[in-house]
Amino acid sequence: MQVTGLKIVKVNIIGNGNVGWHFSQILGDSVHGVYNRTNLSDLRPDVDLNIIAVTDSSISEVAAKLPKEIPVAHTSGAMGLDLLSAFKGSGILYPLQTFTKGVAVDMKTVPVLIEANSPEFCKYLEDFCRLRLSPQVIRTNSKERADIHLAAVFACNFTTLMLAEAEKILGMGIAADTTLIKFNLLRPLVEETLRKAFTNGPANSLTGPAVRGDKEVMDSHLQKITDEKLREMYRLLSARIQSLKQ
Repeated sequence: MQVTGLKIVKVNIIGNGNVGWHFSQILGDSVHGVYNRTNLSDLRPDVDLNIIAVTDSSISEVAAKLPKEIPVAHTSGAMGLDLLSAFKGSGILYPLQTFTKGVAVDMKTVPVLIEANSPEFCKYLEDFCRLRLSPQVIRTNSKERADIHLAAVFACNFTTLMLAEAEKILGMGIAADTTLIKFNLLRPLVEETLRKAFTNGPANSLTGPAVRGDKEVMDSHLQKITDEKLREMYRLLSARIQSLKQ
């Protein structure tokens, strides 16, 4: 492996889910093969790097079957570098973005959080990312990356869940096509909410009945919600908002 003076790196990608699919598209002719857990015996040995892009619970299983003389990196935000301790060269390439197979992403805007088991290999991964993935490369350790991953779950996954619940509320008792029209009415609101949060800070941008302490409005909302779990979620989130504003 050439660490300095980065050449065109040949890689195998293990995993063809959302992240693996995007990596295979972005890396293009650097990819010599895309594999899954069932065909690792066919893995090409003439590569510079094996990239593991499988579910977190499968990383150890896949790593155990890979040749230890070929450097390796996994793409998880939550799992540590210790899973790859058997390799001479090991690291992490965690793209901080939501990926869906078949949906294009401008990878140049995506922060890639990296870590490695040596300064030399970290520099190698950094150069590789800047050349082939994204110029937004940030060195982190496993603890920092795990904290960022947790924050990302709140910022991305839970936000998407809230939008799904909003869509469900709008769809109660009306046709599906009308639901989509009504759901799109929320888009300017959501976009402005995000703009303010990143401009002024989330805590400074909170508005709504919970911030105002408008019990009458909140009670009317609770009466409209028929799902008990969603009603409890409304109570908990409203209480959390009020605690942040105290």
